[in-house]
Amino acid sequence: MIPPMRIGIDARLHAYRPGGISTYARELSRALLELGHEEQEYIVLQHWREARSWVSAANRARLLTPPHHPWEAWALGLELASKRLHLLHSTDFIPPQMGARRFVITIHDVAFMKYPEFLTAAARRHYQGKIHAAIQKADHILAVSAATKDDIIQWLAVAPERITVQHHGFREEFRPHTAAEIQQARERWKLPADYFLFVGTMEPRKNLSALLRGYRMLRAQQAEAPALLLCAPEGWCSERIHQEVADAPGVIWWKQVPSAALPALYAAARALVLPSHDEGFGLPALEAMASGTPTILSDIPALREVAGELGWWIQPDEPQTIAAALSAALEQGAQQEQERAAAIQRSRRFSWRRSAQIAQKVYASLR
Repeated sequence: MIPPMRIGIDARLHAYRPGGISTYARELSRALLELGHEEQEYIVLQHWREARSWVSAANRARLLTPPHHPWEAWALGLELASKRLHLLHSTDFIPPQMGARRFVITIHDVAFMKYPEFLTAAARRHYQGKIHAAIQKADHILAVSAATKDDIIQWLAVAPERITVQHHGFREEFRPHTAAEIQQARERWKLPADYFLFVGTMEPRKNLSALLRGYRMLRAQQAEAPALLLCAPEGWCSERIHQEVADAPGVIWWKQVPSAALPALYAAARALVLPSHDEGFGLPALEAMASGTPTILSDIPALREVAGELGWWIQPDEPQTIAAALSAALEQGAQQEQERAAAIQRSRRFSWRRSAQIAQKVYASLR
């Protein structure tokens, strides 16, 4: 009898930084374990500082090597030597020099190549210095959207057959809430009576300066406009926007948001606003759609891939289009319920289970 493939899922980043990649690593590993596979065995690789785990002790290994460390490629490989991995899935795209027979990497976006001015010098060196070696090391590449796959082909000259598209999913907690549930959430989380919502890391690619300018335009026209709630952990270069946030009336900034609060935050919002210059997938857009919350999104390929023609579309470099979309969201009428139902229906195209099934097929192809 052939023993099952022993597959390591690198989830170390989850102990360090909230965000899309950490969510991807957590939810994909959960879905893989729930789905199961008679020919595959999964070991979730967590950092030792992870206070809580989402998997049983039998399905995890605790490692010392931190993510994004200068010696990570060698230190992680040495740590993995005893794990007897057939395959390592590097969910943050940088595989070690050794530690498994086969390697799969996930590339979430190539914004660090398309928009190098949005990163610190250290971050540019880290990502741009690692990406080509990662591609050479990888036996296969997962891209979180067709838009990202196209970018990988264009910017990194990777053959299309080496890349498989693997969309994100959403947790079942992201769903429409009843009026009673929303009122309970307002009281529990001290939410504004009415608000627009932004969810994402505070860093230049997310384009919060343009969002604030568009929101100020709206407030100039409608002084009683809903609040703007920024659920935005600080990222790189975030200090540039601190004063803009402080000077903007009606803006509320939550630097830390309990994950338990997010479903209600989406469900109670007037609309989600995501004015990014670039996205690999755009998980907040999907979570808002699943919650039945309208979306105001940048007209960029990845977000079109998620939302189709639903919601309002803005140009990230034109704050006046953001102001117009915010105003339109306040004036939506009879079609609101129809749009809401269409968004919920479209969101069902995406699931972590489906994402895990795609991963399983890729793993199996590398036996």
